[in-house]
Amino acid sequence: MSVIVVSGTGTEIGKTVVTAAVAALAAAAGRSVAVLK
Repeated sequence: MSVIVVSGTGTEIGKTVVTAAVAALAAAAGRSVAVLK
């Protein structure tokens, strides 16, 4: 199991966009993906 954590120093800096892109790429590669916010 691998864990990727996306964090940032403030709000409105794109954490959700980056997380969605990473999750989409992982899912497209056949990996099991779970996203929590």
